[in-house]
Amino acid sequence: MRILILGTVRPAHVLLKDQGHDVVLFMSIKTAAPADNSFGYESLVYFSENASDQQYLDQALALHKHQPINAVCCFNDDVQAAGILIAEALNLPFPINKDVLDNVSDKSKTRELVRQAGFDSTSYCVAADKEDASNYLNEHGFPAIVKPLSATGSTGVFKVNTIEEFERCDEEGLSYPLLLEEFLVGKEYSVEAISENGEHRVVAVTQKIIDDRTFVELGHVVPAPLNELQFRQVEEFVCEVIKAVGIQHGASHTEIMMTTSGPRLIETHSRLGGDRIFELVRLATGVDLLLLTARQAIGDSILEDYDRLTKQKNFAAVKFIVPAVAAKLRIASIENIEKAKSMPGVSALVLTKNAGDYLVPITNSFERAGFCVTFAQSAEQAMERADDAVAALKYNLLWQHEKES
Repeated sequence: MRILILGTVRPAHVLLKDQGHDVVLFMSIKTAAPADNSFGYESLVYFSENASDQQYLDQALALHKHQPINAVCCFNDDVQAAGILIAEALNLPFPINKDVLDNVSDKSKTRELVRQAGFDSTSYCVAADKEDASNYLNEHGFPAIVKPLSATGSTGVFKVNTIEEFERCDEEGLSYPLLLEEFLVGKEYSVEAISENGEHRVVAVTQKIIDDRTFVELGHVVPAPLNELQFRQVEEFVCEVIKAVGIQHGASHTEIMMTTSGPRLIETHSRLGGDRIFELVRLATGVDLLLLTARQAIGDSILEDYDRLTKQKNFAAVKFIVPAVAAKLRIASIENIEKAKSMPGVSALVLTKNAGDYLVPITNSFERAGFCVTFAQSAEQAMERADDAVAALKYNLLWQHEKES
């Protein structure tokens, strides 16, 4: 098959190419990597950061005219709209439609749909301006969460404890309209599921390690330490969320808070979880979610195959590399990389910032410096191995005023 992929998640590209398919890649120039040029894409088309969905469609139609595209795949939120447009124009299947994408992209729509379905009553408000926001906060109290209506990677998410804290955030430039939500107390998890023809399977629940101030994810462990009753509660709740937003096919990634009164929704997405969660799931359970999702995207039925799989029970963890810096600093060099990669249980060590790049105080997931994936016979050992490998790395940094060679 000739498959058009929009966006990154490059391990999926490898899977499809290894299965003998010809792969065409459309991607934003901001996510380009040198290795893309030698990977063996049949065609590789870069788009400007602000390219429109119509521009993606125009290019797809031009390529399709000369050699037909047989399937359209997308593993990222930000290009799903273009994927839907192209699939509709070429009369090809796509796991979601525009209504579903709108329901999961607009967090206020998600909130309203689950409220209407009657299983999550979390308080929220869409604030058109500062006055709306202040009225909600004064009425519902503190703490509260302030977030954009649509964003990923924990970008723009704040916890405010007083009206003065909110006003300081507003002075720093909040973008309206925005979403204000009740602050949920409990333990945070993410849930990976896959759906086919309206049947849903919860594949794994991930324990999340979150920065208390920025809400940036610092690590994950699969499977999460839930007992059987808690897992069933989460499974039932997440299946209700998936139904409420209209997902019928494909992968979903749902973030929840397990409170004293049961699961409550944070947000959901019509895609696989990021942060290499699909790799943790594979190491811990033997279920290759990335492969199943890729197969679905090219028209294969996968649910019977999934149900027949024997699920192994190991543990896997990812630790993100977040060097503590109080100011913008340039990386002069990084030592002990090979030592860290060869440590027990290390499956992958990836540096996304290298010598010459800058480290900054972390405010969102995109500013992290890399990650380490490990596996072990217990959750504690898996995270210890990841901690040890990351701790072995030595960063040599330059102050901005130092001479840069």
